[in-house]
Amino acid sequence: MSLKFNFQRDIWSGAIAMHMADKTDAGFSAARQIVFSKLDIGSYADPVVKLSPEEAQGMMDALYEAGVRPAAAAGSVGQLKAVAYHLEDMRALVFKRGPKQ
Repeated sequence: MSLKFNFQRDIWSGAIAMHMADKTDAGFSAARQIVFSKLDIGSYADPVVKLSPEEAQGMMDALYEAGVRPAAAAGSVGQLKAVAYHLEDMRALVFKRGPKQ
């Protein structure tokens, strides 16, 4: 099985719709609605889905394309830019040249 994911952001509500499909030699299949079942406390529930590392990466890539970013990485782009400027400043000091213009 090689699952493919597609996420679409609703323009009115901002909700993200998830589509999951599989194409095999036997044909095409798509995941349907998830149904919740009441469980007794302490009972075991099978996972909704198990993903290979490649499928999980595909899911993350599809979410990224839909505009979803990890909360923990929110400042990483700005931090990386600041580090680049700092390194350029350090090079200027070490090699006694002016900063890039």
